[in-house]
Amino acid sequence: MAGHADLAAYIDMLKDLRARIADLIAKGASLADVIAAKPTAAYDAKQGDSTNFVDRAYKSLSVKPAG
Repeated sequence: MAGHADLAAYIDMLKDLRARIADLIAKGASLADVIAAKPTAAYDAKQGDSTNFVDRAYKSLSVKPAG
């Protein structure tokens, strides 16, 4: 079972990855560019293969607001 510290570390990781991926998108990076940049490299040893995570994050963060 994860404790408070584990949950806090996980949230910090998600915030960090969101910022890294959003920064790459803002610079015009394609999905392939973002995957190649390995924004999750610091976490991969603990979290495992992150390709699906990066794909979903990219698609979510690159959606243009309606209107």
